[in-house]
Amino acid sequence: MSGHKRATITIREDEYRKLQEAEMKLRAEQKERVDQELKMYTNGIFTSALAEMEQRQQYFEQVISSLDSDLGNLEREAAQTLFTQQADFYQEIEERMNDTWENTTQFVDEVSQSFQNLLEIEHRHHQSQLGAINQQLVHQQENQQQKYFLAETWFNCAVTLRDFIEDQYDFNRFMPGQTEKFDNELTLAYDNLQQDMPEAAFVSSQQVYLRFSALRLEIEKVMSEWQVLFHSTYRTARKLYKLAKENRECPAIDLNGNELSFSIDLKKWAGGKYVTLIRQINEINSILRNDAHRLTIQDLKNYLQEVLPQLEKELDNLIHQARWEVVNSQIRINIADLALQALEKQGFVMNEGGYVNNDMSKTYFASMRNIEGSEVVIYVDPGRKNTNALVIDSKDKVPRTEHELRKRFQEISQTLHQYGLKVGPMEVESTPIPGAVEKSTVKQTDERHHILYR
Repeated sequence: MSGHKRATITIREDEYRKLQEAEMKLRAEQKERVDQELKMYTNGIFTSALAEMEQRQQYFEQVISSLDSDLGNLEREAAQTLFTQQADFYQEIEERMNDTWENTTQFVDEVSQSFQNLLEIEHRHHQSQLGAINQQLVHQQENQQQKYFLAETWFNCAVTLRDFIEDQYDFNRFMPGQTEKFDNELTLAYDNLQQDMPEAAFVSSQQVYLRFSALRLEIEKVMSEWQVLFHSTYRTARKLYKLAKENRECPAIDLNGNELSFSIDLKKWAGGKYVTLIRQINEINSILRNDAHRLTIQDLKNYLQEVLPQLEKELDNLIHQARWEVVNSQIRINIADLALQALEKQGFVMNEGGYVNNDMSKTYFASMRNIEGSEVVIYVDPGRKNTNALVIDSKDKVPRTEHELRKRFQEISQTLHQYGLKVGPMEVESTPIPGAVEKSTVKQTDERHHILYR
């Protein structure tokens, strides 16, 4: 017969779900609070972006004042329409993101597509108006001098627009190679003028002007989209960093979601995973602060859709796992305590107990003796998810039958059942418990512990 009995102890599934739900509620409240703290930052960014855009609008109107009056008026009208559309773009993005920052890229894509549709309508209108102006100018061509004048007018307008774009926009970053391609067409137009071919110079100048005009509208759209995505990414990364730092020590909770009187050291309970996570979050924040100019729209979407959500999920899992392990460590005490209560009825009294090596993540140990000198040692080992393993090691002075040892174990099981714990089938271990728990490795205790479940 063996004095070593073992069974798996399982906390009720509904109790485990309660812990998960309480945990999710706490984290949701914390995320909402951090979001509100960062909300003013983002609103300020949109205000700043609109101010920059308005300054470009004012400067553009100064630049086009030197153009042909009809062309200048047309470009001024297009610029004002663009400004209004961009202001609406920022406002809609801000309103929708103030409600939630989930699915940011989806919001941006939807609003950006709407913005693009408006730009295409405006671009078609713009080209139609330019065509009408061009027809008026063509009808005025009566001699070679007037043809030169018309070609030079379009050429100078194209150069003016090109210089404004070069000065105001970072094309090498957002649309590399575009201006160089159009510069070749400008060079061709200039050569045609120099070679006494005003008709060819007129066609080339008009075409490159139209392309620069469309390009300016497109770069404004791309810049607006990039800014929204960048600051959404920056805010999300800052939020994740604050959550990770705040939860370096997070409050422990019981199965009802009530905060306990001590905090969990996430670095200790999660080990190297927490350190690795913090390093990854810091690296992303460093890139956003120092190398933003290297990031493309696709890079930002990848951060928002893939990288940051995955890191946040990992943080949530670390917090949940650490909290559960702390709760489970308390449950191991409770299991041992209930087993002790059952043994007290059999004449045993507490001798010593504690965690192995004073580590709450390890096995909980307790020993009891009776007047005969018999000893019963209880080990509660951590298991997977919501389980622990209860091991009863009986060292009786007077030999006990297998029936008596099983009855002792059954009385302990009944006590555990009364508190809603499920006790699996009893297993008989043929080998002694390893001598991992010695008096020097445990903390002496006589206190009774609060039962975390009912």
